[in-house]
Amino acid sequence: MKEQISSDMSLKSIERIISEELKGKELWGDIDFSEEDYEALRDRIKEILSSNRYSTSDICRNFPKALTTFIVFMTRYKFNYNFWGLVSTELNATITQTMEAEIT
Repeated sequence: MKEQISSDMSLKSIERIISEELKGKELWGDIDFSEEDYEALRDRIKEILSSNRYSTSDICRNFPKALTTFIVFMTRYKFNYNFWGLVSTELNATITQTMEAEIT
């Protein structure tokens, strides 16, 4: 990443950084996104969800690139056989069928 992501950044700032990284890339997985970047993004989303400042719908609507990046790189770095179980574990949140539909 040209600019380092940290868990104390706003999702708006992270969204901007990811948008810049995506320019000229054909695939989402082509961006330079380390496991440390992934963990910082995960921690930020996790904190926001636990604080109830944003709903899942708000994150999907307002920060789609951050959420997509989280999912792409969660799959790259952490995937096991249970995708939604992994999402739930990584974000320490119960993922309902409604939330699954909103995210996808």
